[in-house]
Amino acid sequence: MITDYFEINQNQNYQFINEKIQFKQNNSSSLNSIKVEWNQLYNRSTITNFISNYPLKLMQTINDNNLSNYFKIIYLLGYGGGTVSRDQIQLFLNICHKAALIILTPGSMKIYKRSNPNECPQQNIFSKIESNSTLLYLPTHTVPFANSAHFQSHIVDMNYSSNLMIFDSMSSGRYETNEQWKFDYYESFNLIRVDQQILIRERLRLGNQHVNDAHLFKLYNAHCLLLILGPRFYNANVQLYQNLSNRKLSNSQDVGHMQHNSTRSRPRSLISCSWIGQNEPEYVDNNEIINSLINHEANENIICGIVVRCCAVTVEIMYSTLNFYLSHYNLVIQELNKAPWNI
Repeated sequence: MITDYFEINQNQNYQFINEKIQFKQNNSSSLNSIKVEWNQLYNRSTITNFISNYPLKLMQTINDNNLSNYFKIIYLLGYGGGTVSRDQIQLFLNICHKAALIILTPGSMKIYKRSNPNECPQQNIFSKIESNSTLLYLPTHTVPFANSAHFQSHIVDMNYSSNLMIFDSMSSGRYETNEQWKFDYYESFNLIRVDQQILIRERLRLGNQHVNDAHLFKLYNAHCLLLILGPRFYNANVQLYQNLSNRKLSNSQDVGHMQHNSTRSRPRSLISCSWIGQNEPEYVDNNEIINSLINHEANENIICGIVVRCCAVTVEIMYSTLNFYLSHYNLVIQELNKAPWNI
């Protein structure tokens, strides 16, 4: 189950390279796919392939007159609002040249208690983003129930002119039933490849044995990762990086020296930003962000982006923090007003 990355061959089999374990399609796995192409006649993104199977349901939205037709919006839904032990979900996304796709969820995804301790639900997403195309994968946070287990991965192949935004977030569990950090196992893995070269390999792995030892984790019940890459977001990324690079991670407090029961001195949220690609960028004026779609072209040899990490006492505070720092991205892509932190 635990792996560094996947490979996909022509027979659509998935192979775990480092662990030497093969996971192939079977009768219990759910194969889903979406292909989006650019329609020159109507000047909009259109879906040309759409396959949805239980336990995943894909739903297209009706065109919103208040938004452009450049993006196609798809919602991911789960029967019962979440996943159970035997769920095996595979989703293939193909965003063709110049097309654009947004993946959203109507609410948080629940990870229910597993009935068999030897079973673990999986959700594997494979995305191919062609030149000058855009993928925004922005699901709402995951909520693992007590005694649950979950593994998810997102493998992305893109090139230097592609644009990508991935939001990966989770909470510690259900607050109302006092199930914070009571899950058995949770792993989220993201791999970004640019022209077959690995740019980002990120993994979050949690379990009872890890959480109980790392008492500092229990100070914050919501965690998220945000990956933003591509020339379309360049100027907005620069401004966010500049805004956060001059701030200390947790005000003047050293989180590593906080006591487990300390609540007075800890900040309500922490956020950090790391630059990916070329050397640290030059200062960008706010007016340049508005014109970034037109003025900034892709470099043939360099792809730039940022990695944003945020944790907070509650999910609501996490979303509020992201909304404060990411509001200027709505000037670049109007459809981002549907992102989880803007709702």
